[in-house]
Amino acid sequence: QGPLTSRLAHIPQEIPADLYLQHLAPLTTVTPATGRLFASLCLARSHPEVTTWMQAAEALGLDPDLALSDRLV
Repeated sequence: QGPLTSRLAHIPQEIPADLYLQHLAPLTTVTPATGRLFASLCLARSHPEVTTWMQAAEALGLDPDLALSDRLV
């Protein structure tokens, strides 16, 4: 399966709250802020040019060390 978007620039740092609450919140036990951030990182990570979680964070304009953070646990 290919990337969900062809341009990394189209992925926000956090997915919109309404989309998260409607589609993902029922599937997680994390805070909405963490879930929205993780979902965006997952979208970036699905892109073929992104091969690590640190690259995903960087592609979203975030600190690459965030991918190593316990904020996502």
